[in-house]
Amino acid sequence: MGQTETVSIRVPSKLKRKSSARDRHGPDRFFSWLVWVPGVMLVLLLLAIAAFLFWNARETIQHFGFSFLTGTDWDPVQQNFGALPAVFGTVVSSLIGISIAAPLSIGVALFLTEVASGRLGRIVGFLVEMLAAVPSVVYGIWGIFVLAPWLREKIQPALHGAFGFLPFFAKPFYGVGMFCAGVVLAIMIIPTIASIAREVFAVVPRGQREAALALGATKWEMMRL
Repeated sequence: MGQTETVSIRVPSKLKRKSSARDRHGPDRFFSWLVWVPGVMLVLLLLAIAAFLFWNARETIQHFGFSFLTGTDWDPVQQNFGALPAVFGTVVSSLIGISIAAPLSIGVALFLTEVASGRLGRIVGFLVEMLAAVPSVVYGIWGIFVLAPWLREKIQPALHGAFGFLPFFAKPFYGVGMFCAGVVLAIMIIPTIASIAREVFAVVPRGQREAALALGATKWEMMRL
């Protein structure tokens, strides 16, 4: 009838060297675990902090509920606490700071990566990084005693003349307020945003820059694209 054929399967030599390859990749796996463990520990630490805060605030949450976030009165004598003004001030000052710092930081990063020469770029980069070394309390004191009077006398009147129809720039001018806090926050976060943007711009392949210039784009068009 039919003949039975014997099929022989040849084991590749790579499989025979599997154990030796595993031995060679042992340090890689060890390093992977060495990096993975701190990452998991960081997540667990954040969860532990959140659980700790929630557990210690459970009585406040049970007593006030969400009225703590929506209330506007802060009267410790009457045991009445409302955090809405503090939350509103934090959000508004942060938005002002980001609105001022983001375009300035991106401009500084573009200048350092695309325009400035080597020596000038190092000097400007060093000065920008020095801003990150100034303690926040120094920024706060400088904002109260130097920046706030200058804003009250020079900047806020000019802004009122141009944007007086907005409640944010209405009179009276106190100097110390949301605008001053936003400017101080902008100065504080410029080094962080500039350094991140600088790293992003630096990893763009040089070939793409040269290709854009070769196609007739100006340097500004090359940076914008």
